[in-house]
Amino acid sequence: MVDQQVMERIKNCLAQGQRFAITTHVNPDGDGLGAEAALANFLEERGKDVYIFNSNPVPDNYDFLNPDKKFLTYDPRKHQEILLTVDYILIVDISDWQRLRQVGRDIRDISTTKICIDHHPSQEKVGEVRLIDQNACSTGEIVYQLIEYCGGPFNKTIAEALYTCLVTDTGSFKFSNTTAKSFEIAGKLIEHGANTHELYQKIYERQSYNKVKLFAYVLNNLHFEKSGRVAWFAVTYDVIENLGVQQNDTEGFSDYPRVIDGVEVTVMFVETEKGTTKVSLRSKGNVIINKIAQEFGGGGHPFAAGIMLNGGYKEYKDKLLSEVYRLFT
Repeated sequence: MVDQQVMERIKNCLAQGQRFAITTHVNPDGDGLGAEAALANFLEERGKDVYIFNSNPVPDNYDFLNPDKKFLTYDPRKHQEILLTVDYILIVDISDWQRLRQVGRDIRDISTTKICIDHHPSQEKVGEVRLIDQNACSTGEIVYQLIEYCGGPFNKTIAEALYTCLVTDTGSFKFSNTTAKSFEIAGKLIEHGANTHELYQKIYERQSYNKVKLFAYVLNNLHFEKSGRVAWFAVTYDVIENLGVQQNDTEGFSDYPRVIDGVEVTVMFVETEKGTTKVSLRSKGNVIINKIAQEFGGGGHPFAAGIMLNGGYKEYKDKLLSEVYRLFT
């Protein structure tokens, strides 16, 4: 349940402020981008000025959320001054300063009130005002409740942005975080104009040829351990360069091996151009894996978690996988 007192405080902030900045985590997904788009449209409909700054560009399959090209890739030389002039900063789908990258470093210590809206468990306290609900299926679910609390209205743009949040973070309503409330809100968003068929095509049926090539590589390089209960794979930066793909082309890959009969936990290592390694941990729902993520400085949900490591994947592979294997001893 969201905190009604916090909702009231945020409602007042949104009403009083005129200039807002919105940001989300590195390599933004459908939930982070959808929450940003919905909040931006809601505020702009009320005559507010909104700036969206992210660490990475919008992936091609989510560019329908950015028709006016308002999502900007953060450049401190161009945008830091704007951050100093806004009335409030909204941080969505993340409560971890590290995963905000340079945006986070530039806003962490400024006096502007920061509002964090998130559904992930966190060891940190990000922002002065925090609307956190770990039971929500997505940040979009919380944003829906906030906009509803503020009196709406919900137009087609907001409805489709929030439906994107729900459908992507629940794995098209297949994951264990799907609840009756998820379907209830999805139904209301459809009533407000969300076209589910078109959204599915835009999100899932616009994969680039290069992404399919990368997926083929992943399928040919799956490793199985602990009698097939653990599946892991690595996408090195050399592979990314050789195939001509982007790091964000790996979105969704960590979920796929769970469809294999007998696999309980999947681990994906992805090296980045900056010499770091992104680790995604997924569980079919019988094994809790976020504690392992926390041990390595990451976090997330019990059955979906992530880590960002400094260095190549080979530096951490054996140690991290050994912790995963312990779950089956």
